Amino acid sequence: MKKLLPILALAAVSSNSIAAEDPNISVGLGYDQDLSVIFDLNSTFRMTAGNDGMAMDYVFKRGDIESETDINWFLGAGGYYEWDDDFGARLPLGVEVHFADKWEIYAQVHPELGISDGLDFGVGASFGVTYSFK
Repeated sequence: MKKLLPILALAAVSSNSIAAEDPNISVGLGYDQDLSVIFDLNSTFRMTAGNDGMAMDYVFKRGDIESETDINWFLGAGGYYEWDDDFGARLPLGVEVHFADKWEIYAQVHPELGISDGLDFGVGASFGVTYSFK
């Protein structure tokens, strides 16, 4: 139960955005927890589930790299859970490019702090492509 507590806390926080009147939902494929399915809600919550585990990130800051293009940067906070019972926190920093109508590609690096077997620091990376239904 102690290992599921961070995941349940993140799910509870995200329930307010899910109840939004007109949510912007995006889905896609990427490489985060190995090959992963991506679910993005309102460009704020990104959840991935893949061969190695699952992750959830909350994007709290974003901006334009250049105002004339559709290239943006983002910074967030989140957590991950791997199927071998490894879990921890992470801080994603990345870029996203809107390359076609309703299509987006992103790449991020995320420092990770594993907390399941003592403190363990690492750096991960992920990328993916999503399609927005709005």
